[in-house]
Amino acid sequence: MMVKEFKPGRHFMARLDHDADLLKYLEEFAAKNHIKAGHFAVIGAVKSGAIGFYEQKSSRYEVVRFDRHLEIGNCLGNFSIRDGKPAVHAHITLGDEAGRAFTGHLMEGTRIFAGELWATEMLGDTLERVPDEVTKLSLWRF
Repeated sequence: MMVKEFKPGRHFMARLDHDADLLKYLEEFAAKNHIKAGHFAVIGAVKSGAIGFYEQKSSRYEVVRFDRHLEIGNCLGNFSIRDGKPAVHAHITLGDEAGRAFTGHLMEGTRIFAGELWATEMLGDTLERVPDEVTKLSLWRF
């Protein structure tokens, strides 16, 4: 097990911008606030959604797009640094009017209808993502 210790830093609460791309919004939020490590949660609703499923055999994401309004049942993720820039890794669960849930990796194309963000910066070393040979994913360097 590889572990780094961090201490909580600043805590943020934000109302998300209507019609913004959720993934880009989170990346810009981290950059603007100079967050090098942290975690967050988002609730609200989207005008459209995009979730990814990592296909382990082909080492690529399959993307499912929703061109309709959906509720954000849960969106959890973290902030770190990749290639010198803020990186967001998040999973999201979107729900429809019938109570069906769709879940996966948050992808570009998820447009905010309304949303609220709670975020905590973590103080300590920079949390950096680097390519992992086994999974072909960008994982934390420890």
